[in-house]
Amino acid sequence: MYKGPYVLPDICYPMEISEKYAPEIWGKICRLPFMVAIGMEGAGRSGLAGSVRERNATLHSILEARTTFPGNPLVYAIVPDQEDEKAMSAVLQKHDAALEFLAGSGIKSSAILWERILDCIEEVFPVIAKREAGHTITDYKTWLVQIAERVAGAAKEGDFLGIGGTRISEQEKAHIKRLEAALIEFDSKS
Repeated sequence: MYKGPYVLPDICYPMEISEKYAPEIWGKICRLPFMVAIGMEGAGRSGLAGSVRERNATLHSILEARTTFPGNPLVYAIVPDQEDEKAMSAVLQKHDAALEFLAGSGIKSSAILWERILDCIEEVFPVIAKREAGHTITDYKTWLVQIAERVAGAAKEGDFLGIGGTRISEQEKAHIKRLEAALIEFDSKS
């Protein structure tokens, strides 16, 4: 498992966060929503137009989290405070930085990426549980699943010029179930 540093461009590292989390753990907490999105983006074969729709779903899933989970300190520290071109650019930079990080850490397949995602969940949630309120944890977990579902449903898989195909592929469904199971597994351990 890669344990190296992770830096998100232009990330707000608020004082209260820096007092709660070591930089390595905070990097993983910040990276996890993007890893889930990237995992879903790469899970099926949705073509060029589908890939654009999936990336757009990622963008909106991240940006809308401040509204969906008001007051959540983890979400507020990860998601830009504004909803404009700068915020979109910041989220895309974070997405691309996460993608570069994953490529640089030797991830060559969807299967390896999903193992890394599950490892990250196993590592960060016990730390989060010691430092955050229950509703903060529940919101963060819900956000991860919502990202996966929204990206998976953004484009058809296996279609030809929009004809046929399925909205969420079997592989995407399997990844969502694995994600949910890992998050439920954390509940049983805490």
